[in-house]
Amino acid sequence: DTSKRLEDANQIAKQALSLGIVAKSVLHGVCFAKKVKRECPDGYEQKTLFHWYAPNGFDPFCDGNGDQYNNAEGRHTWDYMDGECQPDKSGNRLVGMFGCCAA
Repeated sequence: DTSKRLEDANQIAKQALSLGIVAKSVLHGVCFAKKVKRECPDGYEQKTLFHWYAPNGFDPFCDGNGDQYNNAEGRHTWDYMDGECQPDKSGNRLVGMFGCCAA
C-alpha cells in the first residue's frame, strides 16, 4: 500500500538525517590535506594546516626544484597537496600547506 511505503520512506529519511547530524558533530574540527586544484567538499572550509618560515631552495611552493626528492613516479608534493608561498607583513617568505576542515 502506498501510504505504508511513504510512511516507511519518511522514517528512513528521518533516521538518515539524524545519523548525518551526529556524523557532522563528530567530524567538527577534523581536517584533511587539500588536494591541489580541488575545492573543499560542502561543509568543509579551507584552512592553513601548518606553515613555516625561511623555506630553502627545495621548497615545493616557493619555486623550489627538489627533483632529487621525487617519488618513484616522478611526482612532487605540489602535485598532491595544495599550498602557497607568500611574503608575510615583514617581507619574509612564509609557506603554508592547506587542508579542508569540517565546520
